[in-house]
Amino acid sequence: MNVLLTIDTEVHAIHPDWRSDHLRRDIRRDIEGIVGNRCAGIDYQLDLLARHGLKGTFMVEPLFSGAPGVEEGCLSHVVHRLRSAGHDVQLHIHCEWIANYPAGAFGFPYRGHLQRYYSLSEQEQIIHVASRLLQDSGAPAPIAFRAGGYAANLETMDALAGAGIRFDTSFNVDFAPAKCTLPAPPSLGAAFLMRGVQEYPVAAFEDYPGHFRPLQICACGGRELIHALEQAEQCGWGFVVIVGHSFEMLAGRREGKLRIREEVVSRMQQLCMFLGENKNRFRTVGFDDLQNERIDTRMCPPNIRGALLNTAGRTVSQAMNRVRGLLG
Repeated sequence: MNVLLTIDTEVHAIHPDWRSDHLRRDIRRDIEGIVGNRCAGIDYQLDLLARHGLKGTFMVEPLFSGAPGVEEGCLSHVVHRLRSAGHDVQLHIHCEWIANYPAGAFGFPYRGHLQRYYSLSEQEQIIHVASRLLQDSGAPAPIAFRAGGYAANLETMDALAGAGIRFDTSFNVDFAPAKCTLPAPPSLGAAFLMRGVQEYPVAAFEDYPGHFRPLQICACGGRELIHALEQAEQCGWGFVVIVGHSFEMLAGRREGKLRIREEVVSRMQQLCMFLGENKNRFRTVGFDDLQNERIDTRMCPPNIRGALLNTAGRTVSQAMNRVRGLLG
């Protein structure tokens, strides 16, 4: 079974003086993940993937690099490290960066941070600019996309198809329909065609009746992640999309009390160890490996369920870690 370990690689302008600082401190936090003398960002994640012989798909947000005041070459440095390590680099967009460009730079006003707020022609322009920034930084032309906040709509699919982007992974059941207004897929374990684009939804499992928990590393315990993979295998899923972020293992980013979330580090390690030891069952791939695969429209495997003990264990662990965080 194919496993797509997707890492949203992005930076947010949190420091009020980010322009005079050329965004360096925000990049150091959100992409590098530096806390004291430790690293929990992309270099740590690249090392962990290499240690277990796994491939990642890094969904890179490039709009930040074109904003005035941002240090030139910062995106190229990130892309070079990801590509040199043999990983897939694809496109991710956070539209809030548009607000930091000069008025009229895109030919339309800033309409908000969600991509679905923009018209088809505006989305086409946003995707064009972001794709060009990514390619100018050393990445190949993107063939896959994820909207920031999963906030895609059907016009996003039209814009992607027009840009030659074949895959999308914006559907996340936890963000629908409040942010993601794409129609719900028939199955979270099978790709389906939407306006000419192949949709690979983020995996999720039913952790209690009527509620689905996405397979995001900071949202699931290690046992929950592994149980979900095994359930997906048993239920005949064609693939599993797992989500992480370059800053996935950090807490206190916006409060200025940055710390490493040791429990999330442990989950990532547990997941990578499991995948590394079970390569005969689970193959980590990038979207660049899926270009010649055809969608079987007859596939509609059932949704998967979690195990109560695993969920209870994660809930208790999270509560204990929150208390530790409050106590400093």
